[in-house]
Amino acid sequence: MATLEELQQEIADLRSLITVQSQPQTGPEYSYPVVGRPVNDEMWQSVNLGDFGILEQGGFPYRLTDLSNVTNTGRLAVSSTTGDARARIMGFYHRMTESMTLDFPPVASTTTYRVCLEYNPLFDDQNIGPIQVRNYTNEYPTGQGRIHLPLWDVVRRPNQLLTDAEVIEIRPKYVPTLSIASKEFLDRLPLRHMLWGTEVLLHRTGEKFRAWGSDPNGHPDQWVPVDPSPWLPIRLQSGIFHPGFGAPPTQQRHSWGWELRGVIRRGSPENTQAFQGGTSYTIGYIRGVGDNPPYQYGLPVPRLTYVSRYSGQVGLGDGTILIEPEGRIVATPGRSVTTLALDGIRAYIQ
Repeated sequence: MATLEELQQEIADLRSLITVQSQPQTGPEYSYPVVGRPVNDEMWQSVNLGDFGILEQGGFPYRLTDLSNVTNTGRLAVSSTTGDARARIMGFYHRMTESMTLDFPPVASTTTYRVCLEYNPLFDDQNIGPIQVRNYTNEYPTGQGRIHLPLWDVVRRPNQLLTDAEVIEIRPKYVPTLSIASKEFLDRLPLRHMLWGTEVLLHRTGEKFRAWGSDPNGHPDQWVPVDPSPWLPIRLQSGIFHPGFGAPPTQQRHSWGWELRGVIRRGSPENTQAFQGGTSYTIGYIRGVGDNPPYQYGLPVPRLTYVSRYSGQVGLGDGTILIEPEGRIVATPGRSVTTLALDGIRAYIQ
């Protein structure tokens, strides 16, 4: 039968097989993770650099509410829709499954309570982990590898009721970015399951949309344009061209509609023809609107009709430019001109 010392040595040998210490890498160049080798917390933070913020699907997680003058407390609440609150700090995950009560006692001098999530590698509570809710006064503690995700500031003054204190919301949210070909595919994305604020780039037009709003269950319920899009070329009608001076004809998407700029002429560089007063001309199409290939992205609202007037040396005189619902741009100059200026023309979504 093995002795006690032999059993202890055998246990130590077995432990050495399953406990591998992370060895720091050195030299002018290195990378990780390495297959079969452990990753320490510093490595994990580097791999997940920028991974920071609340993971919100609606319902206002980490909301500070129910401030009480009787108990001088407030409640940090979970989401009203998912029943929890979730966040990430540099690759480390925090989840709160029930609301927490925080103390905001009266003060002798103006004091700022700073409610936050704190990552601290020294937290050794195996039931909670390295991220915990904290409520500090005036300043966050530094050192020891702490990282703070700020949630709320509560500024309380002497002889002031807690309900009269200044409450400042911070609550940074983690917002991912996706890319799809065109707007028609937005409806194919599971919007109500997206993180609130998720941005989607339409790579054919450069437009960007954001998951926004709140349905009855608190989930995002609409895609709204991020204001504004890059300036993009207008798809000009055959026989309409940029003369080579002034800004080229371009469009910019806004949350309220589109804005145009640039100058155009009719005919060709070798044979310029005048725009006749009182005659309507199709000069091109707005990208992202209507059924004009190859930009079949649809219109975000049923109607887009707006008439803008322009007067100047090279402009429409008393004429108009109309942007029709299908995105067609129609110019009707009030007098005969050789050059039309589109600067300042706006089409508002109605």
